Amino acid sequence: MKKYINLLPIILLVASFLSAFINYNYVVIGNLFGYSISTNLLFILYFSTNEKYCSLVRLSPIGLILMNVVDIVGFYFNDSFYNFWYVVSISSVVFFLSFLFYIKKIFK
Repeated sequence: MKKYINLLPIILLVASFLSAFINYNYVVIGNLFGYSISTNLLFILYFSTNEKYCSLVRLSPIGLILMNVVDIVGFYFNDSFYNFWYVVSISSVVFFLSFLFYIKKIFK
């Protein structure tokens, strides 16, 4: 189990991204996966500062904490449209940056 811990941020990011497309209890489904600002801060300290992990693992906690902030702001605006597009946008940027870093690493 310990050797698969590096997959946790990626799984949480993908689950959050997919939960944006579910109309029923989108916020509840996203929060069932257990990510929170405090958890993501620990993920950032553990994964993002350690260069042995790939770029997707290192960027996922940053994307997750941005999603938490967007969810909190969206809650006060009470706008599911706002939340949906920002979650999709943040996830897409993280996936795209990870892909760019991967390509850069290959051609280095």
